[in-house]
Amino acid sequence: MGRKARFVQLLGFYLISGTVVYGLVRFLPSLRAVLEPSGTLAEATRQIGAAFGEAGQAGGVGPSDPPTWAVALAAMLGSLLFAAPVAWTYVVTRGAEGTGRSVVQMIVMLPVAVAAVVLVVFGDLALAFALAGIVAAVRFRTTLKDVQDAVFAFVAIGIGIAAGTQAWLLAGLLSVVFNLLAVALWQLDTRRGSGHSGSSALTLGQVLAPGGADLSVTAGEPALVAPLRQVELDTLPSLTERLAQYIKAEALRPQGRYRQLLLLHASRVVDVERAVEGVLTEYARRWRLVDTFPGRDGASTLAYLVRLKRKAEVGEFLERLKAQRGVRALEITPLALRRRS
Repeated sequence: MGRKARFVQLLGFYLISGTVVYGLVRFLPSLRAVLEPSGTLAEATRQIGAAFGEAGQAGGVGPSDPPTWAVALAAMLGSLLFAAPVAWTYVVTRGAEGTGRSVVQMIVMLPVAVAAVVLVVFGDLALAFALAGIVAAVRFRTTLKDVQDAVFAFVAIGIGIAAGTQAWLLAGLLSVVFNLLAVALWQLDTRRGSGHSGSSALTLGQVLAPGGADLSVTAGEPALVAPLRQVELDTLPSLTERLAQYIKAEALRPQGRYRQLLLLHASRVVDVERAVEGVLTEYARRWRLVDTFPGRDGASTLAYLVRLKRKAEVGEFLERLKAQRGVRALEITPLALRRRS
């Protein structure tokens, strides 16, 4: 999927979500006070209660008192609606480097929790200080090792606070502007190194496994393993995402993870796939064919994830592969996998 499609997907999500919310407000006017920033909590929840036919709450609460569950539900669902595209943006922009499953879950759940907490302390200064003391007494052992992860966490908190105070316009603007900015910066970063000549200094293996780009080894026909041109870089995101799914899954394995990305450029895929199986079994502890896609000059590229044996000689391994009939070129690049936290 191309880079421009990311903007289309984001804008499409916000357009569809906005249309659905507008339709609900149009057919349920009692919800309007909740979505309007100028509406007060009491008036908003009173109208929602009337819409759901609530006459009062147990414990002597009169019909004029607002049902707190209604405004709480609206705040938490609203925060979830604005946080979902933030989590999606995190997965897309961090996919090539590996995403933390706990970070994605945090981005989705944190705004919901923050919105609920804001509703609890809304207008009660003493309760706010008491809650701050309780939170300070809890020891949090989880740390964010990446600055960008921390930025996504701050955005999630901001969305939760805005939703809890019913500042829907602020929550929506924060979600839209941040996601568009994050995707734009990601696109600029992936284009880095292309220069003005229309070509990059990176080979296919170096782009797909950037963590080990300095240790990449190539062999075979130079044209097949030459640095990528700009037009080729524009078609890579979908391939990078598919491969990143396997790499992220490997990062969660406690042991026995794949260590190398092996690319074979061949003229006859079926024959080469059968021919290299014996070599891979001889030199690798584990290996897996994860993708096959068209390459240069009529060749096809086979992408393998490999974990070589400790005593395996990389040079001898590559020579054996290159000697197989139908293999025109190859490239092996180490994978930089994140350890499970």
